[in-house]
Amino acid sequence: MSKVLQKLHAIWQQHRRWILPALVCLMAAAAVLKLPRDFYRLLWNTGHDGAVDLKQIRFYVLDWFSGGTRATYYPPAAYPLLWPLVGWCSEPIARWIWAITSILMLAVSVILMLRITGAKTTWERWFVALLLLSLVGTAATIGNGQLILHLLPALLGSVLILERGRATWVEDLAVAGLMSWVLIKPTVGAPFFWVFLFAWKRLRPALLIVAVYSAVTIFACTFRDESVFELLRRFLISSSVGAAWEPGTRNILALLAELDLRQWDTVASLVILVALGVWTYLNRRADPWLLVGVAALVARMWTYHRIYDDVLIVLAEVALFRIAMRDVSADRRTLAGVLLGLTALAMLCPGTFVEDPVRSIWIFRSGHVVWWLVVLGFLIYFARNEQGRSGLEKSRKQKAES
Repeated sequence: MSKVLQKLHAIWQQHRRWILPALVCLMAAAAVLKLPRDFYRLLWNTGHDGAVDLKQIRFYVLDWFSGGTRATYYPPAAYPLLWPLVGWCSEPIARWIWAITSILMLAVSVILMLRITGAKTTWERWFVALLLLSLVGTAATIGNGQLILHLLPALLGSVLILERGRATWVEDLAVAGLMSWVLIKPTVGAPFFWVFLFAWKRLRPALLIVAVYSAVTIFACTFRDESVFELLRRFLISSSVGAAWEPGTRNILALLAELDLRQWDTVASLVILVALGVWTYLNRRADPWLLVGVAALVARMWTYHRIYDDVLIVLAEVALFRIAMRDVSADRRTLAGVLLGLTALAMLCPGTFVEDPVRSIWIFRSGHVVWWLVVLGFLIYFARNEQGRSGLEKSRKQKAES
């Protein structure tokens, strides 16, 4: 394996002047082809496919505050948080608000990703930016009016704040507020809670996240006649029934549906979530961004998701970029770089090949999952080695001081 990696490293050193620019140009072309079409779908397509999820979000928000019985798809806390975006205006205005805020969220996410990765050269910076902009899931999120792009900057910002290490009440409260926003969609936000619980060796950030989110939940329920527990029960039942009826794509529920084992959906998702928590605790000394990358891959596969939530894969790509740029081992840097480049290419796959029930091609659907598992395996392996190196360095430091 080492000889193969050395050969790949030699090829990279010899041809890096054109490999990265060629990949960046391919990704830029994909972004140019996808994004305008899906912004049109968000703003002006009046058919079923135009802003299909945004229309549903708006319907649920309005239903919640009017006392209806249909607002069970999202947890109670989501409705007051989403109201400023969609709850007070007409559908056309809501579409424009969503489009403008989507552009802002894309810009903020790219800026944060550039800071996190430490990309230096112009081509590296373009590559990092296009990891998000060229992604098929990004375009699908915009066209559907889905949530993930509005959640991503809050997640990135939360980890960055805690990484500064100041441990002030103001910063911890800011993290709690940002993560409460991410938890609008628990299927996205829940797996990352383990990182906030274990990675910084103190409980206050996690406890504040629970407290703030609980407060928002209670506030949301004051607009309803039902009790908090009844509203939460309806949400959990609706989530379970919805996932059983439509398991999504490229996740554990889709696999169980293929195997005719849907009765195990809830158990399988909970087992995966708990296993991630155990792993995060055991590897809590590793780089937080490495823990985030692992959580992102698990978050994409642990329960119902569709192509728009492929945006989560960007977080794993950020972890790979950091390894490729910073690790002391040339072999690990090379392997991380290869995995990163191939992941970026894989995520350019047209959505119809993985989502369209008529034209989807099974090898692409399965290929994505297999590749995500390969990347997940590498990050898990790397976290174990990095934690060992961190312990060795700490031991050496203690010996030197004594």
